Amino acid sequence: MIILVYLLCLVILQINSRAGQLSLDLDHPYRLIFEPAHEPIPVKPDGGLDWNEVTAIKIIGVEDTHE
Repeated sequence: MIILVYLLCLVILQINSRAGQLSLDLDHPYRLIFEPAHEPIPVKPDGGLDWNEVTAIKIIGVEDTHE
């Protein structure tokens, strides 16, 4: 799990029209769209996502975000 979170942190991008959702690069042009599965979402004092507190994610889908 720690390795997975580390890899996700390396390639995470915020998608402008998807507030709160994140994406992971897959085989071009596809991306895995997901969000932390927490309520409330854990945040650091600076407002960024606190990955140390994320223990689960919700998969939204696999999409071509370049369309």
